[in-house]
Amino acid sequence: MPDKFSEKSRPFSEWLELAHQGDPEAQVRVAMQYKFWGKTEAERSSWRVWALKSAAQDFLAGQVFLAQAAIVEKNFSEALPLLEKLVLKDHAWAMAALAKSHMQGRGVPIDQEKGYDLYVRAAHIAPIYAAFQLAKCYSEGMGTVPDTLAANHWFQVAGDNGDDVAALCIGLCHWMGRDPGVHLSESVAWYQKESAASIRTLQDFLDLKSCDHLKSDSLGRVFKVQAVNGA
Repeated sequence: MPDKFSEKSRPFSEWLELAHQGDPEAQVRVAMQYKFWGKTEAERSSWRVWALKSAAQDFLAGQVFLAQAAIVEKNFSEALPLLEKLVLKDHAWAMAALAKSHMQGRGVPIDQEKGYDLYVRAAHIAPIYAAFQLAKCYSEGMGTVPDTLAANHWFQVAGDNGDDVAALCIGLCHWMGRDPGVHLSESVAWYQKESAASIRTLQDFLDLKSCDHLKSDSLGRVFKVQAVNGA
């Protein structure tokens, strides 16, 4: 049985019919439709039933959707067993989400070593989900000994794999002549402060700072795209 969405485009009425017939992909599609765009209270309240039906058939997308919804709702008692099951399938997003729970004590006692171990696994499978957080672990000594070289490596990996915040922050550190592995937290805090001040794009950032170039290849790579907090 496939564990992710097909490329097929169908009218919602067809997905609903397939869901009633037991198709797990159709069931999670119906769950998403009802959760986000349900037209009646009955539809909006039934999304979980359809998601559970999909997840019960071991359909990966259904399990991920349930876990994501539980985290958004801060229902960590429901999220944790779903994440643990997904981790057994080497699902990188779930590893990173479970790592964050251990780091912050979301439904479990704080255990930074467990969080670090999960970030390591996730970062090697799909860097976009965990490389940035792994860099923070090395930079700040969370769950492991501080290691500036490792922090720099994973910070760069994050930027090179589509994490625009990481790319911007490492570019900022290079621009200021600072070591990203040492000044990571300061750089992230600066980025968030400037984002709150309505700096919408990387071009805005460069215009504001009146700098013609930065040394970071990562920053140059995302120069023409909006930062994560942009519109």
